[in-house]
Amino acid sequence: MTSIDKFFQEYINIDNFHELEYGRDIEVLRTFKKEYPIINYDLQKQLIDCLNTKHKQEFVGDLMYYYDQIPDMLINKLLIVAINYKDPSFNRIFINPSIKAIGTKKIIDKLVILFKTADKKTKIGISKLFYWINPLDKKELDEIHELVLKRIIEKNDIVENYFFYYDFIRDNKYYSDSNYKLYNSAKQHLKDIPEGVLNLIKKIQYDESQRNFLKNELGWDIIL
Repeated sequence: MTSIDKFFQEYINIDNFHELEYGRDIEVLRTFKKEYPIINYDLQKQLIDCLNTKHKQEFVGDLMYYYDQIPDMLINKLLIVAINYKDPSFNRIFINPSIKAIGTKKIIDKLVILFKTADKKTKIGISKLFYWINPLDKKELDEIHELVLKRIIEKNDIVENYFFYYDFIRDNKYYSDSNYKLYNSAKQHLKDIPEGVLNLIKKIQYDESQRNFLKNELGWDIIL
């Protein structure tokens, strides 16, 4: 058993996962930080190995709240885990420490690069993260807004549009001049966005490929 495994075993025996979100302390993680005050290369490698193991991912996410400095390679992995994490309520445990470490601008820049070459599932996963990112300087959103709006115009995929609408568009009050023009072109595809997941499922009930995507790629239980 490695030293990380010892801490992990103590962590899974507690019942207050994610208590750090509410300003509470987790003693085993505080002890870990005291023993490993800096994330060096070897520790980073071990933590990435933990992030590659599903049942250890939350351990690393919670642990990162104790570190102000997180190496870039580890942040990249935290973002990938956050994108693919099935519970959108708790993907924040991977994104929030990353934001604290390097700021919203650098996080958004990384996600923009990923979005450009991502498949549909990953684009949706990236979209979900922006609920938590919410930069103070809204100009930081210009490039991701441009990519999302162009994607809506070019693909007009109802499932993608559903997530893009709720994650980027519905409550957004800022567009650059060029993006506002794109928004005016995209909004014709957003007029009939369903309200809530049940209505989305009803809307795609006769579209087998979309049903299969929601079930097999996003892990939704679909009963029609």
